[in-house]
Amino acid sequence: MNILVVDDDSVSRMAVANTVACLGRYPPKQVENGKLALEALQQGYAADVVITDVRMPVMDGMELLKHIRADARFAPLPVMMITAFSARDMVAEALKLGVQGFILKPITEDAILRVRGVLARFHATLIESLNDSMHRLSILPERYWTYIETLVLQGSNLLEAIGRYSQGSNTKEIAELRSALNACLAATKMLGARYLEKALLQLDTLLVAGFSANDTRLSQVLHATRLNLHWLDVYVKFHRARSAPG
Repeated sequence: MNILVVDDDSVSRMAVANTVACLGRYPPKQVENGKLALEALQQGYAADVVITDVRMPVMDGMELLKHIRADARFAPLPVMMITAFSARDMVAEALKLGVQGFILKPITEDAILRVRGVLARFHATLIESLNDSMHRLSILPERYWTYIETLVLQGSNLLEAIGRYSQGSNTKEIAELRSALNACLAATKMLGARYLEKALLQLDTLLVAGFSANDTRLSQVLHATRLNLHWLDVYVKFHRARSAPG
């Protein structure tokens, strides 16, 4: 799991990062303002949650939140804000803009529970739940997790194949790409992975219409697809052990 912490106060930033570090395999990425956070996301940092202060130079937390929500690639990404009990006006504005949670000052272990809660709610939007899929598909838990792992692998292989695509590819190669993409689409529909399905449908549209290797539309759709595959991979790692009996 990747956590992006945004705060111009180095002490506060480190306090948040150190507190929530236990949730991820790697230490949280720390940046000083919203502009640097947005650049990190645009350059490929696959964040699972963004934790940002509100008042910062260059770009504050509210502007960062607006930019994230306005970009189709990152729109579902959970954003949490660091705040104080007294900041009621800020809380109201942030909720209107689509913030998913708050971390209260001073920073305590309570932050871990708050991040876990936000991630759980986010993951519930990514894909149909274990219990619902077990009931609908008549499968055991292990099969559910295997299905998702297979989808992530298929999607990753598809991205690698598209990376080798060039404008001069022949009709057979394009047909093979679309066949692989349709297999991924079938899996997303079966598992209810709606964000990934949306990205793959956009990718299919580009394959049909044709595109060049340096097409900005292609790079954005590939970025969205890659990010959704990452989120699903983290979903499996985050919840699989917790769902095991005993």
